[in-house]
Amino acid sequence: MYLHIGCDIIVKKSDVVGIFELDGKTTGAATKEYLKKAEKDGDLIMAGYDLPKSYVIVKTEEGEKVYFSHISVSSLVKRCDLPF
Repeated sequence: MYLHIGCDIIVKKSDVVGIFELDGKTTGAATKEYLKKAEKDGDLIMAGYDLPKSYVIVKTEEGEKVYFSHISVSSLVKRCDLPF
């Protein structure tokens, strides 16, 4: 099965590592470093044009990709029926 995460981007549900809230107030230093590294390495992809509310980490053959999505965490979790 597949999960639509925004802007015509669809990923396999089985490849989803996690879905996380993107909130500058509660995002820790380690998370910020992880996201900066993903951006630097070219592994950060914008799934939409609106202000992102969440990010989805997806495993690929090359490693991991991080997608910023304008869709909320609760909506993404409902869409994929995963236990997180």
